[in-house]
Amino acid sequence: MRKYINKFGLLLCLLIVGTTSMAQEVKVESFFLDPTDLSAVANETLDANGKPCALLKIMIVDKNVGFESNCIVKTENKGHNEYWVWLNAGTPNITIQPVNYKPIEVIFINYNVTIARLQSKCTYILNVSIPQKKDGMVNVTFTSDIPLSELKIDGFLTDDDRSTFPIQYGKHKIFASAPGYEEFEEDIELDIASSDMDFFIPMIKTPTDADSQVLLAKEYYDLGKYNQAFRLFRQSANNDNGRGQYFLGMMYSNGDGVNKDEGTAKVWYQKAVEKNDSDAMIGLGDILVNEGHRVDAANLYKQAASLGNAEGYYKLVIKLDYSLEKQAEFLFKGAEMNHAGCQHSLGLSYYSGGRVKKDYAEAIKWFTIAAEQNFVPSMFALGLMYEKGIGTKKDSKMAADLFRKAVILGRDSKRAQVHNSARESAFHLAAMYEEGRGVEKDIAAAAEWYRISNNLGHAHGRKNYERLILKCKNDFLEQ
Repeated sequence: MRKYINKFGLLLCLLIVGTTSMAQEVKVESFFLDPTDLSAVANETLDANGKPCALLKIMIVDKNVGFESNCIVKTENKGHNEYWVWLNAGTPNITIQPVNYKPIEVIFINYNVTIARLQSKCTYILNVSIPQKKDGMVNVTFTSDIPLSELKIDGFLTDDDRSTFPIQYGKHKIFASAPGYEEFEEDIELDIASSDMDFFIPMIKTPTDADSQVLLAKEYYDLGKYNQAFRLFRQSANNDNGRGQYFLGMMYSNGDGVNKDEGTAKVWYQKAVEKNDSDAMIGLGDILVNEGHRVDAANLYKQAASLGNAEGYYKLVIKLDYSLEKQAEFLFKGAEMNHAGCQHSLGLSYYSGGRVKKDYAEAIKWFTIAAEQNFVPSMFALGLMYEKGIGTKKDSKMAADLFRKAVILGRDSKRAQVHNSARESAFHLAAMYEEGRGVEKDIAAAAEWYRISNNLGHAHGRKNYERLILKCKNDFLEQ
């Protein structure tokens, strides 16, 4: 009898667990138009009537999920918990159907009052969360093509011969090392969609010659892996490699992966300068300017320029106090060497006068040349001239295109000049969408561009975003 009771109890428990899981609902965390995402245009998909679709990117941590709508044209699993769903323009809703949870109907206007229906050629982002198990575990098997001397998970050394470990949901740091190979560091994230998995650790042989060390270190640096980059730059610098010495000085100067230390940076820059490294001349010149040694800095900038580094001419203009005539001479030399900063500065000079005689046509010429090199400040300046018809026929569409590209290319930049141009471009583009200048009038797009401008630090972005949201709410209530 006990056996049957236990079986019944187990069955009841499973039913309760299953019912509880199905009772849990997924949750919409956010839904918005992303006007900087051009995926809907780059991956244009046509509906049955030959009209371009809207693209809805659904971010949901579930491997087994379905979508239902009469307007779905195509669905694609992009991996990394991201699904792309192409829908007919005008679609007002979609139903999301995870296997182990209750379906949820997403009526777009309930989650973003500016969006009642999707528009063609636009990309929308829908972030959906699933209730997570607190005690979820994933068995991860680590493999490599060489024997590892160390394997650490979240800093804890795995001190046995196993290669498979149960790891809880969440983010974890993986570290591996082996003699003669570069140390491996990477973050992994495990969640409810993760199943037992194999994790391959690619070990890279440590270069023995200084030039190869610099090349590999630069790859690490560009990926933001500053610890690995610093270690290799230091090795090459200690091997008397000029480029390694320059990059090591740069890391100390910027504080990339190490404490900022201009004294140490200066030492390494000086060693590289002795090997005629023009980038090190500029780096050392910048430090000398800060220390008040302007003549020595000028000599270094000129030496770098004479070696073909046009940044030297640019620094002579923006860092030092030469006459306007001399500044113009430096800018022309740098511009002829295709330095976008010099070209942009020439454009500003022709726009405002001072270094050269005011000439809007010449300003447009130099802004255009720099913009073709994806120099964001020139895109913004050129956009303003087309928007207002200064020195050229007014062209709001061209202005909108330039503003949009400036935001896409510049919004993540750490350089103040680039970041500020992206911020102003976003605000100008928002106003154009609100008023229907150069683009089709679109309050949802205007609101998103105001939101982006606010995120980039524009003083009036938030106020205008909230104004449009309130307007849309009032319009919705009136309807």
